[in-house]
Amino acid sequence: MNSEGDMSSLPGVDPPETPSGSGRWRDKLDEHLIKEKGETLKLKTTAFYTAGITVLIFYGVFIAFIFWPRTMPARSFLAIAGFLGAVPTVLALAILRYTFAKSENDNDDRKDSPGILASLLSELLDLFKESIKQK
Repeated sequence: MNSEGDMSSLPGVDPPETPSGSGRWRDKLDEHLIKEKGETLKLKTTAFYTAGITVLIFYGVFIAFIFWPRTMPARSFLAIAGFLGAVPTVLALAILRYTFAKSENDNDDRKDSPGILASLLSELLDLFKESIKQK
């Protein structure tokens, strides 16, 4: 920067033009935002397909485990089967929520809404309360 405050001597810095004109800096900003949206879309698409493949693999192992001859106690079998069934279900819900969520620029109240786990725990608590009332 020279003594007069001119920023044109700095490499890669283009000062904005007059307020009435859009200037090159606004065009660069628009190009950057378009590029960022493309990268976000690519990330969401990759995450969606990767999680989908992972879910399919987990469900495949789950089905194979269910029909495989049992050589273990029933308690261990149920624990492993429950794990193999729960993991892909929760993963599928999370990736669908991430993929199809509104962008941060949209006005939404997602920060106020409970997460998936909190909703699940709330439903389980309600079921538990109803079962206790019936006894």
